[in-house]
Amino acid sequence: MITEIFEGKPDEVIVHKSGTGFRRSGVVGRRDIAPSEALAGSSTSESLVRHCPVSVLVVHDDHG
Repeated sequence: MITEIFEGKPDEVIVHKSGTGFRRSGVVGRRDIAPSEALAGSSTSESLVRHCPVSVLVVHDDHG
């Protein structure tokens, strides 16, 4: 396994990196965000679903 660390907005970096290499899909976690963030459209998982060039599975933990 290779671990890489990047700077920038998470959704923008992940979208950019997903378009390179041999990635076919991705999995991201989702957490509840404040209503003001939701209205501003600042959900990273939502942005990835809309803009990522590969399939994205969003996992929500409803136990917290």
